[in-house]
Amino acid sequence: MGNNDFNNINWNFIAKYLSDETTDTDNEVFELWLKDKGNMNFFSKIKKSWELTDKSDKMKNINTDTAWNKLHARIENDESTVTIKKNLLVKKFMSYAAIFILLLGFSFSGYLLYNSPLNPILYNLIEASNNELNKKVVLPDGSCVYLYSNSKIRFPKEFSKNNRKVNLKGEAFFEIVKNPEKPFIVSAKNARVKVLGTSFNVKANLPNKKVEVFVKTGKVILYKRNNEHANVILKPGNLGILSNNEISKKQNTNVNYLSWKTNDLIFKNNKLEDVISVINKTYNVKILFESSVIKNLRITSTFSKQPIDTVLEVICSTFNLNYKVKDTKEIVLTRNNKELN
Repeated sequence: MGNNDFNNINWNFIAKYLSDETTDTDNEVFELWLKDKGNMNFFSKIKKSWELTDKSDKMKNINTDTAWNKLHARIENDESTVTIKKNLLVKKFMSYAAIFILLLGFSFSGYLLYNSPLNPILYNLIEASNNELNKKVVLPDGSCVYLYSNSKIRFPKEFSKNNRKVNLKGEAFFEIVKNPEKPFIVSAKNARVKVLGTSFNVKANLPNKKVEVFVKTGKVILYKRNNEHANVILKPGNLGILSNNEISKKQNTNVNYLSWKTNDLIFKNNKLEDVISVINKTYNVKILFESSVIKNLRITSTFSKQPIDTVLEVICSTFNLNYKVKDTKEIVLTRNNKELN
């Protein structure tokens, strides 16, 4: 590892990595950097010295000067760590320690700044609030992402030369610009979704780290983190599932799977209980039943991009029901005809 590389090392990133404060995407970039034998040897010595200070679990509460002084003192005494003069090594560590202290005091709002070991990368973090549905996000390559409520996506302001990586929390629908030279990769919990150009939905807001991927057009590869060889290939209409560390696929039979994105609803002799469940997801509302009897009523109907008021009026007129909005903004379906049984 030469002097130029040493000058470019991002000590703030390494400190975050040693304190387990980096993201999955950051870790993937760092692991590529560590494939170089010289980088791995250098980092191994830094890690060993850091662990000996016994400070990694108290990162935000330690005397930073003391910790870093101890760290560079250990490395200075190890002649095999780097091949630069000792006095230059001390100056470098002291300067980076000073920068590190300043960086700890900064807070970021509206965007997050993450750094790779050798090259700084600026990331955007876009969130959809609880009241936002179908929030459109345009990525640097022109691809579009539509976020469901309470979802967020993180992506670099400029994609790398080799791929296009994003990180998703929640649920989103993707329309990806085709680029065979730069695969598009979504990180969602322990799942990875890799495509060249297609449209698909990723649902990562399910319990127990479960992730679902539905493909509308094109072809998608679903695999587990750090294990691309164990994968399933998904084609249009397929639903890929990562659950309990196992990957499977099946044909999607839910015609309303993307209703939150399309705002189109199709019901064919469905129980009202199931219908309301779809409506709740599509419009991000909470509709309740006054009586369990109402749940078993069946309905056949189609709604295309209709406001929720229209949908509820059709349902109520069909079964002689009423609906009222409570102070909590919950919607309650009630019976007009008390003799309905």
